Amino acid sequence: MAIGGFENNMQMLRDYNGMTDVLPFGTPGNTGDGIKILQKAGADMWHLRNRVQSSGIWPGFRYPGRNTVFKRHLFFQAFSWIDIAQDNTRFVNETAEYRLNHYKVREHGEWIDPPHQRVGRMHMIFDEATRQGTCLVIGIMTWNSIVEGYEWSEDNSKEVAAGWIVKADSIEELARKIDRDPASVAATVREYNEACAAGHDAKFGREPQTLQPIAKPPYYAIEVVPSIVCTGGGARRNIESEVLDHGGKRIPRLYEAGELGSMFSDLYQNGSYLTEAMISGRAAGRNAVQQKNWAT
Repeated sequence: MAIGGFENNMQMLRDYNGMTDVLPFGTPGNTGDGIKILQKAGADMWHLRNRVQSSGIWPGFRYPGRNTVFKRHLFFQAFSWIDIAQDNTRFVNETAEYRLNHYKVREHGEWIDPPHQRVGRMHMIFDEATRQGTCLVIGIMTWNSIVEGYEWSEDNSKEVAAGWIVKADSIEELARKIDRDPASVAATVREYNEACAAGHDAKFGREPQTLQPIAKPPYYAIEVVPSIVCTGGGARRNIESEVLDHGGKRIPRLYEAGELGSMFSDLYQNGSYLTEAMISGRAAGRNAVQQKNWAT
């Protein structure tokens, strides 16, 4: 079995990871069918709740009508933007280089997911300078771009015209259009702009060179979705990719490879799944073809 994980099964994400509104960057076909089949076969399960699941919580944008997301660009050229949480306040250093740690942050000696999945409904608020200055998404590493072939416009104008990005002449009007309290959102933007004027972000420590005010109308908003790369839970297996039962014994003729039942636990390391897919796939294939036909 090499049929991927359960990152596009919202019920499993809730049950195993406590995630309530998370979508994948990859294939919409990974709906956890392998988990159900392995459970029926009597396999012992492992790594279903480990932090390796998500490979980090990344900010993404929905592809309307599809269960996959675009990855927000990793290298912005304009910085007149912020992220706001359910309560209309900022919640993070938006321009920190989280990608270097696969969207993990170190707190009290532990590596954990950043707060994007814990703050409720999120929006990115930006102005005309950012709209013109940076394509909001990175055109690689997502199902939408590579398989669906969607090309996000360089200046984001196509997505504004399509209504994916909300546009308004004032921050207050923008807040109303995205069903938020105008006074609260305006206060958050004003506080951020004051930090820009002072050259110091006392709340979250954004680098001074990224403190560009949201001041050039019109203004824009797009919903930010917590997004994941893949999951790693599945059946316990040995180095030969043989699936084990609850007693630690091999289940005859049942092999497992790839992210389904990954051997990695706790924290994901970049590139680990690719390496494991080659090793476990080779072992599973080699052993499977050596099996004698049941009829003989």
